[in-house]
Amino acid sequence: MNTIGYLYQQGLGVKRDYARAMKWYRRSAALGESKALLAIAGMYLRGLAVPQNGALAIQMYRRTAALGSSAAMYNIGEIYMHGLDVARNDALALVWFRRSAVMGYHPAMNNIGYFYSRGRGVA
Repeated sequence: MNTIGYLYQQGLGVKRDYARAMKWYRRSAALGESKALLAIAGMYLRGLAVPQNGALAIQMYRRTAALGSSAAMYNIGEIYMHGLDVARNDALALVWFRRSAVMGYHPAMNNIGYFYSRGRGVA
């Protein structure tokens, strides 16, 4: 079901339809699919098929991170890195990137390198 949501969200083989994507993601999430929660959080962050709600997106990313999603941890880091609906907080972004990197998530490792190269969030 999560894949069907992705197809509608991206418009792959079907007409792009965010509302239908959200419907399929919600069905998948109800069955415990953490990738669906990740997708729903992203849609709330961007306001796709739902009113934009960064606070709810962060809450959903945290829930998914608690299930062990390194991508959710990375996304929380991105939110704090760029100040998306929260105050920019480099130290907190780095905490989340490190959590994700420990799990082997390469984009988080890249961002940690970026932070160190710029002296952001590090002493």
